[in-house]
Amino acid sequence: MFSQQLRVRRLLLTLSKVLKLNLFRIVFTCLVYVIIFCGIAFSQSVSSFKKWEEDRWNNFKKEYPDVAIKSIKNSFPSSSALLNYYFKKYTSNDRKLLRMAAEELFPHYTSSEIADVVHECLAYRHLVYSETRWHKLEKNLETARHYENLIQKYSDIYGLPWQIPLAVISWENSGSHDAESYAACGGLGQMSWGAVERSHSYAMEISRQKKAQAQISSPEAATVLYSEAEFYNLDAKHKLMTKKAGLKDERMVPECNIEDSVIYLKILLDYFDGRSDLAISAYHNGVANNDDLVRAYTGAQRYDGLLEQIRKNDVKYIDLWQHPKVKNMMNGWFTMDGVLVNPLNAANALGDESDIYPWKIVSSFAAYNESEESVLEKIDQARVPLAEFECRDLELYDTIAKLQRGKNEGKLFKVSLNSGRNTAYMTPELYGFIKKLAKDISALHPNKAFEIPFKDFLSSEYVAGGAGKRTHLQGVAITIDAKHMKFEKDLRNRLWYYYLHDRLYYKRNGHFYDICLNPRYGLEFLGYVK
Repeated sequence: MFSQQLRVRRLLLTLSKVLKLNLFRIVFTCLVYVIIFCGIAFSQSVSSFKKWEEDRWNNFKKEYPDVAIKSIKNSFPSSSALLNYYFKKYTSNDRKLLRMAAEELFPHYTSSEIADVVHECLAYRHLVYSETRWHKLEKNLETARHYENLIQKYSDIYGLPWQIPLAVISWENSGSHDAESYAACGGLGQMSWGAVERSHSYAMEISRQKKAQAQISSPEAATVLYSEAEFYNLDAKHKLMTKKAGLKDERMVPECNIEDSVIYLKILLDYFDGRSDLAISAYHNGVANNDDLVRAYTGAQRYDGLLEQIRKNDVKYIDLWQHPKVKNMMNGWFTMDGVLVNPLNAANALGDESDIYPWKIVSSFAAYNESEESVLEKIDQARVPLAEFECRDLELYDTIAKLQRGKNEGKLFKVSLNSGRNTAYMTPELYGFIKKLAKDISALHPNKAFEIPFKDFLSSEYVAGGAGKRTHLQGVAITIDAKHMKFEKDLRNRLWYYYLHDRLYYKRNGHFYDICLNPRYGLEFLGYVK
């Protein structure tokens, strides 16, 4: 008996050791797999980022073939200072929220394309969070949350992913259900009357189909189908809802507007073969303008099937955005016919920040999923002017000692201005931009001497004055006084071009032009520094 108990004890001890050993092995194996998985994920994110940088560098080389690119980094050891600042000024949480929003709205995008979208959204963050008379993001989000259930209800009815109308309405509503724009668009989704009519026609076709089906169905089924047909008769239904609300414009009735907006987005989504990015773009730009952008990208003629071209070339909005000619059409530098804009054809060009509309929708949806405290903090940060907001954490040279140290470290150039009458300090990138600007104007007027006159700039005197503009004290901004300058019109056109292409932040006051270099693109101008 005793020997049996002993054997049982030994057996239990052995099992215990084996179990402990196996448990240790299981835990250890799981930890190894977790480390490997995290390593792979990190490696992919790094490679994705490197690919993005490499693509940008290749695009730069194509756009500026006359620049001695290979010598840039050797000539300027601190040449990536502005670009490094640009990449570091956003938190990982900022990127995560935007990435999640972009993945929900654009599920057909690859991971590298999502990364591109995130970069573009970050570049226009000030526009999203800054408050104007018409736009207050905090109120927009509050209004969208109030009607979220209705948005989801009608999205389910019409077979549309609810994230799309919610994102659009979170941006469009202007903090109210009855706002009307200067373009005569109104309500939560800022619907035009033309869009409302298309939505009603779409629903009416469903109503007709229900009635036709009812005529060949059993009495019980027919009753249900006729009831459903009445539901889709928006002319009658919305008219009754508007009357009950004591209004004359159905777009100002929240439920009517939401249903119309959802249907119209569904129409656009079907038209563009389920590509939500093109549908969102067309919601703002109009279908005809979007068609012109796609044709310019694919090279298709008007008689070619647009849907076939979209499928054949796998057209995405990010592709249109990155295409030089199409980008010029999107930002209003070219007309929709691909011709340079002038006073006679300006009416045929897009405007009102049409090119960045999808990025604003993604950013608004990301903010919708963000904490209220974080949104308010970003709104507070965006109360300063755009240039100051984008350059807020760049080094400040507000003392003579800092100015001298910046020069010694190669972060600032010492430059003679105004025929040698003044000495200024500026980042190499800003100096390269000024050289490029002078080269552009000179190419228009060969063999004609001219000078770009400057008024406010970083200098010992400017620092000693103690009341300079922050961006000027950072060496990335300068003021041009063109009152007596030859070719001021050409100067204005070139500055407008660089502004439309996001290379600078620009503000004009009479003959004075405040220009601030965009840190994101400063590297492009280093090749013009000699």
